Amino acid sequence: MHPLVEQIGTPKLGASVSAATTSAGVGTMWGWLPQDIGEVAALVGIALSCVMIYATVLKIKRERLELRDLASKEAERIAAAEWRKVRGLPLMRGDDPLP
Repeated sequence: MHPLVEQIGTPKLGASVSAATTSAGVGTMWGWLPQDIGEVAALVGIALSCVMIYATVLKIKRERLELRDLASKEAERIAAAEWRKVRGLPLMRGDDPLP
């Protein structure tokens, strides 16, 4: 994932964007800010929210791929242990010292 997208997807930035967008909306509603600034703030908030959703979806996909890879490696390890067990060889883990 691109580093910029990864930074945009942080919860701290999400909370900041949410607070700024809400503040601009309330300020516009109460007449403290011009209408144009409130509309621009809303558009920026929507755009950043879309980017954050995109970054979160990419992160979930990456984590699922990592879990699938780990599961396949674990299945291979278990199959190798079963193969050794059937043949009467000593069972070993990858970090065990060789006999």
